[in-house]
Amino acid sequence: MKKLLLSLVVTSLLFPVGAFAADFPNNTITWWAPWFAGKIYAKGYIDGREVAYYELNTAGEATALRLTADRMDLKADGRDVSFVDVEVVDAAGTVVPTSGLEIAFEVTGAGTLAGVDSGNVESTYSYKGSATDSYFGRAQAIVRTARTPGPITVSVRAAGLPEATITLNVH
Repeated sequence: MKKLLLSLVVTSLLFPVGAFAADFPNNTITWWAPWFAGKIYAKGYIDGREVAYYELNTAGEATALRLTADRMDLKADGRDVSFVDVEVVDAAGTVVPTSGLEIAFEVTGAGTLAGVDSGNVESTYSYKGSATDSYFGRAQAIVRTARTPGPITVSVRAAGLPEATITLNVH
């Protein structure tokens, strides 16, 4: 049977200050639970009232690339940047953490590709290249503006998935 390692970070909201330091190494409670496909959730309570909720859903097969930018409107000063996040997702929009795909970037228009990364410390891809690997289903590009206004189109490709694009505005 597969097992899932669960961890809970213990905070002073749960225990009096100092009580958890000796009882839980690194302020973390860890335990094994049987793994099943579906949903797992955690709820936090204070005085019987729910104050926190978090859930994770099992991902299916990768079907798309989802792009989001931290900023859609940029200055035409040659220095402004936008961080474009790439997520490999399944048909339900759940990030597929096991995807491990090569992600290729192309930037056209009023900007350039300043760098790429995925957070994978073992990756051999160059930060200054035009491709990186997805790590836990994610990657990121940094796009820098030119000194002229106009749109910037960021196109992203990965084997077996449809191309995704996002357009940024440079004023």
